[in-house]
Amino acid sequence: MHLYANAPNSEDAATNSIVSLLLGTDNEEHIKSRKIFTFNVNNEEIVISTFVFTPTGGNNVQYYMAAFKKECNLEFENGNIVCKGLPVFKFVAWELIGERSDISEKNRQVETSSLAYKDGVFSFIVHEYTPDDAMCCPSKKRELKFKLQETHFVEVI
Repeated sequence: MHLYANAPNSEDAATNSIVSLLLGTDNEEHIKSRKIFTFNVNNEEIVISTFVFTPTGGNNVQYYMAAFKKECNLEFENGNIVCKGLPVFKFVAWELIGERSDISEKNRQVETSSLAYKDGVFSFIVHEYTPDDAMCCPSKKRELKFKLQETHFVEVI
């Protein structure tokens, strides 16, 4: 799958493209929860967007992340390499990173604003449910880690 966006605020435009594919017409994105992060990964600018949406018909909340590679025309200017023109954000990968659902193996709430990157690993703070927790309030806090491998994310255990 190749998604591109080359409009102002193109990180958001690129995210809109993937969100519209994931959501379809029966789901609702929590726009205020969308976060955009930029990281240098192997000397490439990678944009990670996190977003949350609710499938229609229940209390389930799903947490996603998507990766985009920033591409642009590089030129020399005053001895520096600069990006000329509007950048293009090429879709790389997406992952369901958590959801509030008692039937999911990813039954956890994700602090999407906690995303960090170090030594090739993306990490989030998550709150997982214990058998005694109510659906509102997971009590087990831990770090959730992923590596980006070409076109997909792999959870690091």
